[in-house]
Amino acid sequence: MGNPAEDLVRLFLSTLSGADRQAHWERLLEKFYTYFLAALGDDEAPYSLEQLKECYRCFFVSGGLVMMPMYGPFAQAKLSYLKDIESVQEYQEILTEKAEHLMEDLERWHLYSRDKTNNFKEAEISK
Repeated sequence: MGNPAEDLVRLFLSTLSGADRQAHWERLLEKFYTYFLAALGDDEAPYSLEQLKECYRCFFVSGGLVMMPMYGPFAQAKLSYLKDIESVQEYQEILTEKAEHLMEDLERWHLYSRDKTNNFKEAEISK
């Protein structure tokens, strides 16, 4: 089985505005998890909601770095058929917003992951 957090990172980065993703990622994961549990029926869940959230946090940097280069080709394709200047400017603003928020979150989740790794290493050393 794959890691659904990876899919959710890519889905949120490609479909949501940066502001919406930052504001609602946790609630969206919670909603996904309720659907997941319903689909499982009586079967035991292979991971908890907190594990899903932690995987999202830890994978975000890798997923974000993979998605970032795709913004350029997507923009180029979209802008190639937009004819009026207002539509072009609007789309450029959308992409700029997504990229700015992505950069903020890359830093945020990188620092989070770094601290988690350092805490884990310190705990291992003190054993």
